[in-house]
Amino acid sequence: MRKFRPDLHLLTMLTYYGLFRKDDLKNLRGIHFNFGNNTLHLPGHLVKKTLNKKTIVMVPEFVALLKEFGIDKLGPQERVLCAWTFGGKVTRILPENWKPTLENVRKMFPTVPADKLERLQSKAKVNYHIGRGTFSRLHKAEIDKIGLTRKNGTVPTFYCWKHTGACSYIDSGYDLVWVKNQAGHSTLAATNAYLEKMPVNRKDLYNIITQKK
Repeated sequence: MRKFRPDLHLLTMLTYYGLFRKDDLKNLRGIHFNFGNNTLHLPGHLVKKTLNKKTIVMVPEFVALLKEFGIDKLGPQERVLCAWTFGGKVTRILPENWKPTLENVRKMFPTVPADKLERLQSKAKVNYHIGRGTFSRLHKAEIDKIGLTRKNGTVPTFYCWKHTGACSYIDSGYDLVWVKNQAGHSTLAATNAYLEKMPVNRKDLYNIITQKK
């Protein structure tokens, strides 16, 4: 996914590292990131399910990814995620400050022949509204291409990245209280129950998007 759909890699890693619900991702703007102390703060009124403010620690790998996509260069009110269209239904989820240069378009469409890239570039248009279901639709299409399924034959959902990230933090040595705060849970019991319901093999899922297999 990182190689062929870098925009979806960014989208899934925001959930994986930040433990965000997909609706909360739509509210992220430059002002919410503090690259001085590597924290991300989302006010309560933008956290749809709980309305509780959320402050997370941006671990080094997460910071590196955000800088790779220029999130550290966003203006205070610029959106982290916008729906960029390239004619028809061709969509990429990218930061508002992303520039549709020929080189950047090539990175977003690595399998498109060179002679067709200029046409895509000429049709690039940013849409500040991301429709309901867009994240899940794009994610499912890519997971279907990869062929990733659970043991019961079902396809992992976008929300699985939050579960995967929480479990991976535990695997990496972060304690339950740290993960509770990172996830924005109100109790440790909620965090513990959350981890026990891991729906996919987290190592397989992580290896696929980082191409470690």
